[in-house]
Amino acid sequence: MALDLSLNYLAMNKRMSNGFTLLELMVTIIVVAILISVGVPGFVRTIQTSRMASSTNDLVTSIHRARSEAVKRRVPVTLCASNNPLAPAPTCNVGGNMAGWVVFVDDADIDGNGQPDGNTVIDPGEIILEAHPALPAQLTVSSDAAYLSFSANGFRRNGPLGPSATMIVFCDDRGNVSQGSSGSAARMLMIPVTGRPQIGRDVADVNFALAQLGGTCP
Repeated sequence: MALDLSLNYLAMNKRMSNGFTLLELMVTIIVVAILISVGVPGFVRTIQTSRMASSTNDLVTSIHRARSEAVKRRVPVTLCASNNPLAPAPTCNVGGNMAGWVVFVDDADIDGNGQPDGNTVIDPGEIILEAHPALPAQLTVSSDAAYLSFSANGFRRNGPLGPSATMIVFCDDRGNVSQGSSGSAARMLMIPVTGRPQIGRDVADVNFALAQLGGTCP
């Protein structure tokens, strides 16, 4: 009797240790594939939305800083596009976009007349307040100027190189499409003469900015 019980136990244990059957394995693979196909696109969209919001907010924060420093220091402060913002001596990219930027005190007295020149380019001796590296390659940035400058009263000002930026659009490969309650996948910034940046999240807002810029998204 003891031997029979031992044999039965071994047979049962063997059956339990055989693992998944082929059918069970196939069902498991199908379920996992379905979960991945449903979950991965949503996860990717979450990453894209987070990247877009973070990049837009970074530029808005820098604009606010440039404006507040101009008021505090009572001299022009400029934010300009830069291809080398983290270099020891960064330069402004006159024909560039705002993918990377520098905020600096635009107060060098180049003319020797005792007044800050406010020429919207980084001159020797001017203080660099902030340098932002290039935004992620997945984003494209369009603007109507490569710089944004503020006067001592905090208002947007134009320099000798042309008008200051008034419209900036951020896009990724999703384009200007609705994302439901969060608005468009793209973002636009409008900088009125008062200097306070305004974020547009609606598809219509982005379309308006693109029309002004003569651009597309992406």
